[in-house]
Amino acid sequence: MALRDLSAAAFENVYDRVIIGAGLSGIFTAYEILRTAREANKSVSVALVAEKINAPTPAGSHIVYGLDGMFETKVPNHKKINEMMRESIHALEDTILAESIDCSLSMVYEYKAQKMSEVSAMFQSLMGTNIYDPREVTANYAQQILRLPRHPHSLITNAIGQVNMPALLNGLVESIRNMGGHVMLETAYENHARNNGTVQINTDKGVIESRNAPLIATGPTHLQTMPGFTVKTDVIFTMAMVFGPIKPEDRKKYFNTEKAIAFCDSNLSGDVLWGGIDDKGRLTLGRGDLESPNGAAALEADIRRQVEDYFPGLAAKYKPEVILKPMLCTANQMPVVGRMQGYDVMGGWGGRGIVGGYMAARAYAQMVVNKDDKVLQLFEAMQPGAFKGAPSRMLGFENRQPAV
Repeated sequence: MALRDLSAAAFENVYDRVIIGAGLSGIFTAYEILRTAREANKSVSVALVAEKINAPTPAGSHIVYGLDGMFETKVPNHKKINEMMRESIHALEDTILAESIDCSLSMVYEYKAQKMSEVSAMFQSLMGTNIYDPREVTANYAQQILRLPRHPHSLITNAIGQVNMPALLNGLVESIRNMGGHVMLETAYENHARNNGTVQINTDKGVIESRNAPLIATGPTHLQTMPGFTVKTDVIFTMAMVFGPIKPEDRKKYFNTEKAIAFCDSNLSGDVLWGGIDDKGRLTLGRGDLESPNGAAALEADIRRQVEDYFPGLAAKYKPEVILKPMLCTANQMPVVGRMQGYDVMGGWGGRGIVGGYMAARAYAQMVVNKDDKVLQLFEAMQPGAFKGAPSRMLGFENRQPAV
């Protein structure tokens, strides 16, 4: 018997696609499948199953932070990936505007250098990445560069993809529902298996049926436990301190601006401090890639000392909330995307993963709706030899189901 959400106005007995997980990868993918199907005038039924909507941080978060280093990696097809990154940044902007989501989006760009003299050279190097447009880089050059008081390694522009992630994800969930998608929250995934031509997804609330293998987009919760999943990933823990809203006079005092900004200490040391303040004054400061949550207390003490050094009196005045979050991190810090025998997987780091995850979701939607997997193959190639597929006997799948 299919699971029925009695609060929903309508439901399907069998869905074309079931997505497990409502973090950014799961929500982005559900949205993009439905949007792409609508544009193609096709019908694809989608169910999104999760215990809760899971945002990387509860306040302003980076969208394009760190992309300037992407061209230096050894990721296969990295130039093409960079081009798609830039397209996806603007596609995400367009989506937020089209769906009228109030998530405090502010888009400019960030540059990091230890000396002002290094900025010109950095601008020149970024021209070849296909991420930055020369016209955007050179416009109002002198006005764009800011320097944070008491933060000697940061030279920044006046914003960099600041967005309130909970507002964005909740807005997209509402859009998913408006397009006919079925969102089932407070529902825990347990396992799945083929049964008489469909796939049974077993949850703590009952059974959901799907015509195709499910997409597991649950990050650290399930991805590393799925049979045959061999991608090199690590579960890391990162800590954020959330303040605010910061009063305008304190924004001017501590950040030398009243505009939305983002920054990252660029000395490349282990005690790097990243952060951002959005257009409503909500501030997020973060640090750390812990291998275990056991070091959280020491990390919190460290970050508090560092915040006090950079921004004296700020924490005492605003009493920030301290949050420790697990994230799935790949070696190249790009999303995990792969088609296994019996299930598909998607996941990513919540830093670069915000744009990367959206780009991967668009690629997956093209495969589902239009049977076009060329872009998806680029993602699979980023983890060489990783996606060999689990033996079909492990999940009872004899053959992969075709795309809708």
